[in-house]
Amino acid sequence: MKIRATTIGTYTVTLTSPFVTSLRSVYEYPVSTFAIVDHDGINGIGEAVATPAIVGDSAIEIDRELHSLSMLLIGKELSVDEISSLSRTGGYHPSTIAAIDLALLDYQAKSHNQNIQQYLGISQNFISTDVTIPICEINDLEKIVTERSHFKTFKIKLKDDSLERNLSQLIRIKELQPDASLRIDPNQAWDVPYSIRFLEKLDDKGILIDYLEQPIDRYDFAGLAEIKKNSKTSIMADESCFSMNDISTLLEYRACDYVNIKLMKSGGYSNALAMSRYAIENGLQVSIGSMMEGNQGIYVAGLLAAAISPFYTHDLDAAWWFTDSKFSYVNGELRYA
Repeated sequence: MKIRATTIGTYTVTLTSPFVTSLRSVYEYPVSTFAIVDHDGINGIGEAVATPAIVGDSAIEIDRELHSLSMLLIGKELSVDEISSLSRTGGYHPSTIAAIDLALLDYQAKSHNQNIQQYLGISQNFISTDVTIPICEINDLEKIVTERSHFKTFKIKLKDDSLERNLSQLIRIKELQPDASLRIDPNQAWDVPYSIRFLEKLDDKGILIDYLEQPIDRYDFAGLAEIKKNSKTSIMADESCFSMNDISTLLEYRACDYVNIKLMKSGGYSNALAMSRYAIENGLQVSIGSMMEGNQGIYVAGLLAAAISPFYTHDLDAAWWFTDSKFSYVNGELRYA
């Protein structure tokens, strides 16, 4: 398509309760929008959300980059290849590139008189997801778990705390929901020795988890490999997995069993799909996740999950937290259509 004009905007998402991890606490945030329109009046709209603690961006930087890119793109042909080139050589945040990629995807669907799901040829209208249990006091767990009792899988956020305290959180959750599958995500809060001891203690207590996600610093590939080598528990890379090069490095180090791929880290649907396929081809399990985003980000992430692994339980509970969500969550499934 040749871009005639662009429009940059914003809207605000408010959550029903604070989303608390070892990296941040979020209750309300802006979503940046990027609209493109061609000479026939067909438009496409994409979205981006800043996650400074993970991506290193900000809403101000995304807005500035979108305005800069608008000046470059108006009057030019926009294609997936052009967006990939910007992603590789432009020095822009992947969240900014994601907004443009999603705008092109929306445009392509509309130019075929379809929605994005129809355009991608995805018939499945739901995807299984876990739900996050944020960092909290142990006395608050009963209320938090009860609110999430219709989910089958819990993703538990933990912080840099004593082994006893972190383990007590898991023990209490298992008491409250014995049949739930558990996933642990410290968001880089730990070091290698602590992570290994934590997993040893889990084994001692007979507590099984699906995986331990990104316990240490995102750049410590060797450390992640050391944890994997010294544990029977599966290891997931999240913050260590932004690009195809990151996946290659993770494979080289044999650092993980799973990767968590997100649109805002990868630069949109096109890059995320290519990364997912590459990871699967090389023996990694792929989980599709999201930041705390807007409705479009959750929708397209759900479609990506259905495209690459339709029967896996992914990490797409973000819209469950929204005070005003377009989607429903039923029996642990995100219903995106």
